[in-house]
Amino acid sequence: MTSPWCSRRGLIRSTVALRASKRWCSETPAQKMYKRYRKDSTVLGIIGSLLVLTAGALHGIIFVLESFMWTKKSTMKVFSISTLEEAEATREMAFNQGFYNLFLGIIVAVGAIAYFFGSSTTGLTLMFAGSISMTLAAAVLFISSPEKRSAALKQMTLPLLGIIILALSLILM
Repeated sequence: MTSPWCSRRGLIRSTVALRASKRWCSETPAQKMYKRYRKDSTVLGIIGSLLVLTAGALHGIIFVLESFMWTKKSTMKVFSISTLEEAEATREMAFNQGFYNLFLGIIVAVGAIAYFFGSSTTGLTLMFAGSISMTLAAAVLFISSPEKRSAALKQMTLPLLGIIILALSLILM
């Protein structure tokens, strides 16, 4: 957007008038600020998407642990399972829960890919849906199992930060 003075001043051929026309035709401070905020919004969108993608990758790792490695000693230690019998008794439940984690990871990954390829509405919708679900699931774990609060906080941090930063990018848009 140019100043209304641009067209009139641009017609004058003298050197002084041309210098004045360049001054009058430059961007206004509001336009410069808008461009800066748009750039900040884009950077925040990228950072938020990367955080949400990382949360999706974490849920992919959790999927592998719960669905395929549930009875391994290392996995049992991660999930605070003391005996092999307890792991065997909860194996089907963990297998099912692992797929929930996989699907949440896929939702945010597809959202981030859509966002990066220019479909921002679809991408943001999917990223918000997946990361809000991740955050709320971690909040339920935090509230319901005091002994697993550390794990809940780890599970909640990335998607919550992603939600906050993506929301800021929308506000600055």
